[in-house]
Amino acid sequence: MVASFIYGLVVCLLLTTARCDLPKCSKVDDCSCKLDDGKKIDIRPIGYQGNQAPRFKFQPDPLGNWEYAFNPCYDFSDSYCTNVIACQKGSTESFGLGSASSAVWDSNGNQYTITYTDGKTQRTTIVNLVCSTSASQPTLNVLGQTDPAKPNYYFTLTSECACPGGCEAPTPPSSSGLSFGSILCIIFSVFLLVYFIGGICFMKFVRGAGGKEVIPNVNFWTELPGNIKGGAKFTVGLCKKESKYEDLG
Repeated sequence: MVASFIYGLVVCLLLTTARCDLPKCSKVDDCSCKLDDGKKIDIRPIGYQGNQAPRFKFQPDPLGNWEYAFNPCYDFSDSYCTNVIACQKGSTESFGLGSASSAVWDSNGNQYTITYTDGKTQRTTIVNLVCSTSASQPTLNVLGQTDPAKPNYYFTLTSECACPGGCEAPTPPSSSGLSFGSILCIIFSVFLLVYFIGGICFMKFVRGAGGKEVIPNVNFWTELPGNIKGGAKFTVGLCKKESKYEDLG
């Protein structure tokens, strides 16, 4: 009796310690979730965009009663269903099994899952994600409705994109290069600096100039503000004349 109790206790402890729940993956959007370490699970690269045919075309469940199509991440439309993430069809009828916007990310203990629900029929698609770094081409296993009493339909999606960081888009490197315009501004600024410093030294020590005369081409720089003002007035005057001519015409 005691031996049986101890054996049962050991088995329970082993089962408890053997189970290792996955870390939480918080939903980022309909197509991805993020772990605490910053890595994402992103199924975006698997699905077909643009409401076209689904990535995984109709295939039967194990009983052969229904066929199912599924398009990860994006809704699709065909002759059986409209704007759905998954579609169920039989010999005489078909049903939508949820939309991309209804996605709920979770885990069942050892696999991450995405659940989609159809608001009208309350049919639910539950997709179990299987991480496989060698699965560059994703595969879908249709389990269908495992419990006749519940309108839940199960798929298993195996892909490298189901792995944390497996299909994340690389972060573009920060650009440290200067634009062409910035280079021109730097060259122009350096030229002005050399021009004034070199010109002042030349005028002061070679020509013996003093006061504002040490500024190279002092007359040009003194008259520059007035010339700019005059040019602006001239341009505004031309615009006004052109406007008057257009009014007369």
